[in-house]
Amino acid sequence: LILLSTPCWGHDLHLFVTVQGNKLVGRASFSAVSPAAGCSVEITSASRSSVGKTVADADGRFEFNVETRDDYEVLVRTSDLHQ
Repeated sequence: LILLSTPCWGHDLHLFVTVQGNKLVGRASFSAVSPAAGCSVEITSASRSSVGKTVADADGRFEFNVETRDDYEVLVRTSDLHQ
């Protein structure tokens, strides 16, 4: 019995989010030069209720309008289920 293996490359998912006025503005990426394009973005409030969902653009960027000041959680999922 011979077992063969091939290298497996892992990567991190980075998330940067800032508040600009009434918007959460962010970018998801695997590195500085590799955006997480098309990933799903879900925003929840401090009480864990869903505020909304959006999809990152080709550069991994997204914006979401928020109506009230709160502590928000931003969850990003890629097509290969990184989060």
